[in-house]
Amino acid sequence: MSPPPRPLPDGIRFDTLRAQAKDLKSAFAAGDADAATRIEPYFSDLSASAVRLHHAQLVVAREYGVSSWRKLKGLIDARDAYGEALKTVAGIRDRMPRPSRALLDEMKAAQRKLHGERKRYQAASPEPVTRTTGPTRHCSFCNKSQYEVQKLIIGGNSRAHICDECVAICNEVLDDELRGG
Repeated sequence: MSPPPRPLPDGIRFDTLRAQAKDLKSAFAAGDADAATRIEPYFSDLSASAVRLHHAQLVVAREYGVSSWRKLKGLIDARDAYGEALKTVAGIRDRMPRPSRALLDEMKAAQRKLHGERKRYQAASPEPVTRTTGPTRHCSFCNKSQYEVQKLIIGGNSRAHICDECVAICNEVLDDELRGG
């Protein structure tokens, strides 16, 4: 019976796996007991002189829970390609331009208008809008106060807060990631 598979170490290179297979073959040919213990569950009828590199490669692949050497290589290649794609996406995101001056001016104008509308609303309200007692809380991401946003969600430890606007931005980022964009 074969032993349970080992997890594939993060970042392991295919050349390292190839070296492991060559070392296993050499150790088995030299009569190493540990190498024999590793090979025996898969090839119990092979003598030391009959073990070829492809036998050792299959043992290494199976020890990592993969059915063949070719599939192990495909797994490593796919993992490396995925890592490179993530690096590319991160690099593109890092190169994205900052908001333009015109956009920042437009945002400031909209915030001034919002502030003015809030004051107008408070003045027109039959009962004045009062603040709750206690300290004013701020979003941990954008630093807006609880009075500048519709909703401020307080974290479990009461130290971290996030506003509805930052939640919306986070949702957009997650949607883009899930769509592969």
